[in-house]
Amino acid sequence: MAQEDLSQADLKNLEEALRTRICSVCVDRSLEGICHLEVERQCALFDSFPQIVQAVSNVRSDLIEDYVAAIRKTICAGCAHQHADGFCRVRGEVRCVLDRYLLLIVQTIEEIQGLTLKPSGGLHQNAEGGTYQQAEFRRGTSSVVRKQSEA
Repeated sequence: MAQEDLSQADLKNLEEALRTRICSVCVDRSLEGICHLEVERQCALFDSFPQIVQAVSNVRSDLIEDYVAAIRKTICAGCAHQHADGFCRVRGEVRCVLDRYLLLIVQTIEEIQGLTLKPSGGLHQNAEGGTYQQAEFRRGTSSVVRKQSEA
């Protein structure tokens, strides 16, 4: 469902769902429930909300990297914190709400739109012959993969 297909009521439902899911776990919220980012008008999630919904809605992929690319192209490219070379100190310091909670944001938007993105994983071999776990996200599947130690 593209953002153009969403009514104001749909956007309001998405915003409420995101506030419930994201704000309840966000580290930028005080014990009193006050978000200092919203007070300072710096919450990337709600400052760019319609554009975020559009970016996520236009992606249909099993890989979270495709959603990251859409957010980087649509939202981050116009963000005052990102430099022309693509470097973002806020993102690098794990202070960007979009980057920190992107999986939850995508899951929430897609659940409200009737889609499901669930984590699964796989073991991949690195150049040195050891194995490491790489998270992948697949629609409608879920599995637990244990990290194998190097032999």
